[in-house]
This record gives sequence, C-alpha cells and structure tokens, in this order.
Amino acid sequence: EWQKQTNLTLVQCPAEELPFADNTFDIVFHNGGINFFNDKALAISEMLRVAKAGSKLLIADETADFIESQYKKSLFSKSYFKDKTVDLNAIEKCIPASVTEKKTELFWDNKFYSITFRKPICERQCNGVCSPFQSIKTNYDNTKTNSLSRCSLPQFHGNSHPYG
Repeated sequence: EWQKQTNLTLVQCPAEELPFADNTFDIVFHNGGINFFNDKALAISEMLRVAKAGSKLLIADETADFIESQYKKSLFSKSYFKDKTVDLNAIEKCIPASVTEKKTELFWDNKFYSITFRKPICERQCNGVCSPFQSIKTNYDNTKTNSLSRCSLPQFHGNSHPYG
C-alpha cells in the first residue's frame, strides 16, 4: 500500500556498487550504516555518481558517543560493537572537496550526525549531465584503483580536473 502512495521502491544492494545509472536521482539520502562500511570513500563516490548534477545528498548515522553509551552497553549489541569505533572526521574526509554547500550537524543531544552537500555542476554548459563520478571501479586485489571518466569539457582535461 505504501508503495502506491509514495512511488518508492526499496532496493537491497552494496553501497559500494549501486545498481543505478549515472545521474539518476534528484536527491540521495543515506541513513545509517556508513560508520562501519569497509570502503566509505567508494560508497560516497557511488552516491555522487547516481545523483544528478546539483543534487543534494545527505548522510546520517549515530555518533561515536551514542555508540559508546548505547550499543556497547546493550546485551543485544555489545559483542558486535565491542571493537568498533566511529571517526566522523574520517567520514568527512571521504567527501570530495569539490562538493558545494557541505555542512555537518549534530542533533538529538549529539547522538546523531548529518552531513549534507550538493553534487557540483560543471562550470561551463554541459546540460546538467556532466559527471566526474562516472564509471567508478574498485579493484580489491590488494590495491585500489579508481577510474573516473573525464568531463567532456576542455577545462577539465588533464590535471586541472578536480577528480584527477
């Protein structure tokens, strides 16, 4: 019933390999889980890849203080969270410097955080489809390599492109 009212579909997939085309979504909302992803940078790159140029993205999760005070003390979750830590600064560093309107907020008595930002829009005319986040691949054979498609605009070719 809720699907008819909201026009939403739930998809279960790895955050590091989103099964959506580039530049698909007007907004990307990620709530919970990123604190313990193996490859946070790749997950964020995937979120940016599937977002349309200029789209707003939101990442939200529990703070380290909340995990320490709740999950590590709960009979049901303390064994899982025993050696887990959350480094909000490390997560923030995974977000490319070229995003716009980046803002980190703590809320609910510092139990949760949110990071919001916008996917950049190319400086010249590109009809809103230019994306430096296209075709991100990761090789998990001990070394990681990112192959980012280049923007078709001249000012982004070579080393001047903000993503390599």
